[in-house]
Amino acid sequence: MVEEEVREWRNRPLAREYYAIYLDGTFLSVRRGKAAKEPVYLALGIRPDGRREILGFWLFGAEGESATNWRQVVRELWERGVREVKLFISDDLPGIEEAVREIFPSAKWQLCVLHMVRDSLAKARKADREALAQDLKTVYRADTIVEAHEALRVLEERWAGKYPELVAKWVEKSYALLEFLEHPKPIRPYLYTTNQLERLMKEVKRSAGR
Repeated sequence: MVEEEVREWRNRPLAREYYAIYLDGTFLSVRRGKAAKEPVYLALGIRPDGRREILGFWLFGAEGESATNWRQVVRELWERGVREVKLFISDDLPGIEEAVREIFPSAKWQLCVLHMVRDSLAKARKADREALAQDLKTVYRADTIVEAHEALRVLEERWAGKYPELVAKWVEKSYALLEFLEHPKPIRPYLYTTNQLERLMKEVKRSAGR
């Protein structure tokens, strides 16, 4: 009975329009004979009126995150009725950007800025982290795209010599890192990070551990 209810919930029709959809994955203990850690894919939708909705979860076995699996997740959202999405928000996970462009060509993609910052600082020397963090903050705390690109130019001048790959990634992915600046200012803090979905996953893990 429970399995049937879960199946019906997972296959239910979705709304036609969402302002944003967050995509991310986490590892949970899944019992298939014996318990083992497997990736669980999740999607959280934000309606135009601000309501949040868990759109679904997916288990693909223990092979890890893959481009094929993420394409299937995005495709299923379309098959269940989603047609209009302004913004997909995720980490730089394999295949997500390509799936969004193929299946929802009018949607934009926002790369999680905070994860990018953490990854960048982890690659920097300890003595450089405070100054680098401040320069990165100047980029993503800018009020406009123009200001953000000016801050990006300063970042490049100051740090490209010491951390060429790190800076090159910020420049290369700037279109996705700064997409949130094209949206109304009051909601920008909710769009440049996957924190909303991360909080949900922490609750799931806490409940599963009880």
